[in-house]
Amino acid sequence: MIWISKILKNQRKFKSQSSGSVRVKLSIDGKGNLSEVKVLRSSGFLGDDKTGRRFIKKAAPFPKPLNSNGIAFEVELKFKRF
Repeated sequence: MIWISKILKNQRKFKSQSSGSVRVKLSIDGKGNLSEVKVLRSSGFLGDDKTGRRFIKKAAPFPKPLNSNGIAFEVELKFKRF
């Protein structure tokens, strides 16, 4: 999915507080705008959770989904401590 590749491009620049992951739900409206970002499973570190949401927000706007009503999906962002 092209949406995920945009998110991962931003993730490569991140220095984490820990090694772990955060699971995030995101919703994209019919125009490609980000309408929701929600942490579904925390990494255990508030800073990493905030950064995971920030990655997704920076990747917006996204390409318009084929469904004009929008799309929602989950992404797991994995972090490594540097």
